[in-house]
Amino acid sequence: MTLEELEKIIKKTNLFDPYLGIVREIKNNKIFQKLKVEEKHLGAPNTCHGGMLASLMDSVLGLTTWVDSVPKGFYCSTVEFKINYLNRAMLGDTIIGEGTIVDRGNSLVVTEGKIYCEEKDLLICKGIGTFNLYPKKN
Repeated sequence: MTLEELEKIIKKTNLFDPYLGIVREIKNNKIFQKLKVEEKHLGAPNTCHGGMLASLMDSVLGLTTWVDSVPKGFYCSTVEFKINYLNRAMLGDTIIGEGTIVDRGNSLVVTEGKIYCEEKDLLICKGIGTFNLYPKKN
């Protein structure tokens, strides 16, 4: 799946992601999502809000599943996910999320992800999620 194909599907189906300010890139069939922490992302002075990081993590985990599943004729939705916050992301930091599929069954996919600070080479948080596959309708 190309980035253009993915962005076209996201634009049609996901009305929330544009509010986050994520920039996406696909390398070797793996999706990377980049975000510059701005004032609108803060929850404490100069610190990225945990809910913002959780939204990015859900997107990282979900889109990792999408890149694998959409070409096979499926969309996915989050069943559950867990996040561990390890370090703070600060105003001005560039944070990058990437995910990996751990297990793919007939109807569920388990994906793990990480978000790290590009400038500081610092792990911000880790997550794991389960996603339900359902047939895509044209």
